[in-house]
Amino acid sequence: MPDSSFEFAEQLVPLHWNGLILQVPPDWTPAVLDGRYLLAEAGDVPVMEVKWQPIQGRFSVAKTIRKLAKGVQGAELFIDEKDAQTPPVPEQWTEAVTRLEERGFHVKPIFWRASDLHEDAKQSPHISAGRGAVVYDPASNMAWLIQFYETGTGSIKEDAAKVLLSLRSPEPRQWLPWQVFGIRFQSPPWLELMRHAFNPGRYRLEFKGRGWHNATRLVLERVGPARAVLRGAGLREWAESYYARELTSMKPVEGRPQVAEVRWQQLPGRVLQRGGRACVRLSMDGQMILAVFLLNARVAELNAFQEIDQAYGIV
Repeated sequence: MPDSSFEFAEQLVPLHWNGLILQVPPDWTPAVLDGRYLLAEAGDVPVMEVKWQPIQGRFSVAKTIRKLAKGVQGAELFIDEKDAQTPPVPEQWTEAVTRLEERGFHVKPIFWRASDLHEDAKQSPHISAGRGAVVYDPASNMAWLIQFYETGTGSIKEDAAKVLLSLRSPEPRQWLPWQVFGIRFQSPPWLELMRHAFNPGRYRLEFKGRGWHNATRLVLERVGPARAVLRGAGLREWAESYYARELTSMKPVEGRPQVAEVRWQQLPGRVLQRGGRACVRLSMDGQMILAVFLLNARVAELNAFQEIDQAYGIV
């Protein structure tokens, strides 16, 4: 755990996305999200870019760095921090790298800067330099390319060291944590991200079962504000209209009527032994509608639905 020299004035917040597990300042928010790519901004200024992937076979730092260098247009990339052309390595950065290595990570620091800087670069809002690292965890075979950007108007190197130190590797064959844009979730190891969308008023994550012929699907949605969406309608009435496609072939689960939660299920068939379960509920504060649909799932997967549902919420 980091000591007091790595504390922020403001508490760090989790940023967890598809195998990326970090803690970042609260004003760092994702501007671009892909399957294994994230670009974070503070305000309108890029501050961090991360690419990551599981490694098959032998990991090559040199190959990974070459890929990174291709993505840095109009810039000089320095791999050896002892190079005379590089600026002094901040003490906190060196300490963060050392601590990651003590935890079993392989870390290769990098530095790059724009090759066409002018004397008035301080007035430019564009990125002028960056410090980063190639990180590899042999325990999980996961590799990360992390770049922290600096602009002509300021430096984030102290923040970068603290964020780098917060990096964690996903546990193999364990539930994977997610936390982004105010939602949290844990996905079981038999699911992988298929697509996602974060639109105003509606967030949607779709997962599929691992394997080419695995038909299992999981859909998570956050819709709101609830009062504006429902417009006086009951939760079940609204959900059966709004989610007509997802609820096809499902029947309401009978039980005590709930104002803030409704459920459906499709019992597994005799031949394919696949079914579905669904829950649409209000968040604890009543401000948002949370929906969970497990579709075309095997019996063992259906048995995990309650745990999946409980893992999904807002922060």
